[in-house]
This record gives sequence, structure tokens and C-alpha cells, in this order.
Amino acid sequence: MKIETSYGDFYIENFEGRTEEDRISLYDSLGRWFDYFTIECLEETWNGSYDAFVEEIANKAKSFTKVDELLDYLSIDAYTISTNWEDLLEDMYPNEGEIEYDEIAKVWKTSDGKIITEETILNNEWINKIGENYIFVCDNWR
Repeated sequence: MKIETSYGDFYIENFEGRTEEDRISLYDSLGRWFDYFTIECLEETWNGSYDAFVEEIANKAKSFTKVDELLDYLSIDAYTISTNWEDLLEDMYPNEGEIEYDEIAKVWKTSDGKIITEETILNNEWINKIGENYIFVCDNWR
């Protein structure tokens, strides 16, 4: 189910079609796994009503003006949130000399010469995107 907000769309997994029996997953604008709610939480908070759950999540998400507010509501910590994927690089490659910008080629490169692109960033499982917002989710990702 698509949830449309002013800062970007995300998706809530259909109850009948969920991929895991004990949870309902949320997906980012690109359809990549983002977060989940347990069925136990659904039962305790919404008396087991999937429709009430979706309605509350959707209404709450639509009341926010920035993706940061959604992340706070979902209790998701992020290192970086930006509309420019290059802003995530500093946190993704925190060690000095790990990456550098090649002025001649106009690309970012790792110290071993691999080129870093937007696609490279999006291939990282800790990166999500909602609307134009790139989100580098905190966790022990390295």
C-alpha cells in the first residue's frame, strides 16, 4: 500500500501478502526494505486491526513536513539525511584517505581506485530513499 506524503512516498506491506509471518514491513520509495512492525505490536496497539494500523501510520506520516519527523516517529536513527547522495559519503567513509574526489575525472574514488556513484550508494543495504531524501540508517553496517 502506497503512502503519499509531501516529502516522498513509502509503502506498507499488505497483511495477506506479507513476506514474514510475524511482521509487517515498510518499504522506501524504491521498494527497498525500510522498517517493520511486529504482529504482536499490531495486536497490542491496534487491537489486531491492520486497517487501523495503516490508517494511523498514513495519517501520522502525512502530518509531517520532513522525512526527519517520520524517522523520529518510527524510532529510526540516521547518520545522514540529504537530498544529495554525496553528503552521505563522509559518514559512509569516515577514515581519512578512504575516499577522494578526482577533479580530472569528476568522480569520487575509494583509496583502491573504485569509483563511487549514486548507484554504489544505493546498493548499500543501510541506505534508503524516501522521495528525494537519501537516508543513511545508523547501525553496525561495516
